[in-house]
Amino acid sequence: MRTLATSILMGGGISALHYTAMASMRLEAVCRYSSLLVTLSVVLAIMISLASLRKKTKLLRQQPAIQQSINKKQFTHNQQQ
Repeated sequence: MRTLATSILMGGGISALHYTAMASMRLEAVCRYSSLLVTLSVVLAIMISLASLRKKTKLLRQQPAIQQSINKKQFTHNQQQ
């Protein structure tokens, strides 16, 4: 459930970044968006984010030493702040 929520935020952020950048471009051409294609691109960004987060989680579970190393770095980073 946590991975799904994170992938929605991550995919939504990627989409927002993309469409904000597209809106900031000043072109002489007219830019029109299809609601179907915009929705498809947002859903695709979320699905790809979910796949990458699941892969990362699976790899960390398979290699506890890597997970411990990451947790240790995060712990020392939080203590320094």
